[in-house]
Amino acid sequence: MTEPGPAARLESHVFAVLLERAQPLYLQFSSDWGLKSLHGAVAHWRADIEHDQLVDAVRDLFLGVNPDVSGELSSVELAGGRIAHVHWLRGDEGIDVILLDARAEVEQQQLKQQESHEAELASMERGKSIDRLRRVKHELERRQSQLEEANALKTAFLATLSHEFRTPLTAIFGYLHLLEKRLQPDVESQFALRAIRRGATHLFGLSENLLEYGRPEAGEYRLNVVRIDLNLLAEDLRIMFLPLAEEQQLDFSVRIEAVPLDLCLDEIRVKQVLINLVSNAIRYTPRGQVTVLLRWTGKDFEAIVRDSGIGIPSAFMDSVFKPFNQGVPHGSRGAGLGLSISKRLVEQMHGELQLKSNPGEGSEFRVRLPNLVIGRSPAASGSLLGEPGRQWLDGGTALVIDDDPDIRELLRLLLEDLGFGVELCVTANEGFERAIALKPDLVIVDLRLPGLSGNVASFKLRAHGFTGRILALSGASDPESRRGAIAAGADQFLAKPVQIEEFVRAVRAATSRP
Repeated sequence: MTEPGPAARLESHVFAVLLERAQPLYLQFSSDWGLKSLHGAVAHWRADIEHDQLVDAVRDLFLGVNPDVSGELSSVELAGGRIAHVHWLRGDEGIDVILLDARAEVEQQQLKQQESHEAELASMERGKSIDRLRRVKHELERRQSQLEEANALKTAFLATLSHEFRTPLTAIFGYLHLLEKRLQPDVESQFALRAIRRGATHLFGLSENLLEYGRPEAGEYRLNVVRIDLNLLAEDLRIMFLPLAEEQQLDFSVRIEAVPLDLCLDEIRVKQVLINLVSNAIRYTPRGQVTVLLRWTGKDFEAIVRDSGIGIPSAFMDSVFKPFNQGVPHGSRGAGLGLSISKRLVEQMHGELQLKSNPGEGSEFRVRLPNLVIGRSPAASGSLLGEPGRQWLDGGTALVIDDDPDIRELLRLLLEDLGFGVELCVTANEGFERAIALKPDLVIVDLRLPGLSGNVASFKLRAHGFTGRILALSGASDPESRRGAIAAGADQFLAKPVQIEEFVRAVRAATSRP
């Protein structure tokens, strides 16, 4: 017998698979629909158990259908939940009906339909999610725009607030200095002047800390490094705090140990840190002493502020450097920002601030700072050495350009005491025209003026060949303001509030010729 070829074998295999899946059941009916025979997958169709129900269900399918024409019905549900493809053929002796199992096919179609519906629902949800994301993105962009606008307004507000604080404080400190020099030293007058100085110093420290609190964090701050003269720094601390210490009958001293001549630090920030620490020390020392030591360790600059005050309990040691924390359980008149700001400023200068304290024995704050690389010449820093032993000058002409009448009058009195003939102007244009005509030895110009700024006035003067000295005053103490003033043509820069001794040194340095 010949073996079947490959095609025949494949056909036989496919036929066997299809028969197994289709589970065909063959029913032969007579012309009057009497069942003549039934064979095939009888058990699968339960024809042996539900014989009559199955046969009746098949007959019912042909109600209204012409059986004389061969045909098929797809996916018909029969008794017992069976689903079949029904095929029929018209024969000579009756009607042959074939049932093929369609449950798997129908279930597959239902599954596909369900998947299609789920995909459609997922697409709709995805569309809704995309719409929500778009709305969220739009809201985030709107809020980011609002935050950027608020940040710009905050920056402008801080700049304005700085000027509004520093300008009147300059007048207060300046006239206070004149009153201390000229009033009779009776007890009542001295008490009143010390109260004014105490309040002004407190306001100055408070305003500086609030302004610093609103500035960028440590990582965003650009250092303003200059060669620092510790003798001048120590003298400024004595002038500011000695009257307050004497009023409380405290011993107050500032001592300097040998330091290198090329010590380079951010002078403004160092001074602000020391003002905060000394102010706290005096406030919390009811009796005894407050001492400040400035020294070079061979590796770092150290500033040590010690007091014999009430001390800080150990339970409060971890919280004293937090913003708006007043550090001790006894209360305070401050805002609780001084130590927080001091720590931030020290970290900006790549240093560290350490604290030791015992209740009832006092506290010690130790600031360690590395010697930094100098950023620019000392001439622009406002920290200047004058000629030793020479308090007053020999005269000359000075022009003051400032829109604040109190500051104008204060500068006039100070300059006249220094031997200058003084003229006063209010606006940059007026000051420019008068300076070109008068050719004064010294022009003192406030940077914030109505109309054109003080920097514009300095630039115009230099552009028109003015060779006199220009001293710029500003309520802003940031490095950008200093650099801008020097770039515009100023020889010196002083930030308000200006200490009188500092002003005298700056005027002396500005008018000294090599």
